[in-house]
Amino acid sequence: MIGSGSDDKTVKIWDVTTTKLTNTFTDHEGGVNQLKFHPDGTCIASGASDKSIKIWDTRSQRLL
Repeated sequence: MIGSGSDDKTVKIWDVTTTKLTNTFTDHEGGVNQLKFHPDGTCIASGASDKSIKIWDTRSQRLL
């Protein structure tokens, strides 16, 4: 997996083997400028210009 954050306020998760988009998370109100995966890949934290931090469960595709 690889993650990307964007000025369009989304976090996207990509499968590096297939190069396909697997998840899009859309809860930020500002551009996403930081991402960090949990070492086991089950969660990703994102930080945005709206001064918020969100933690996403990559398995259930839900905001925690």
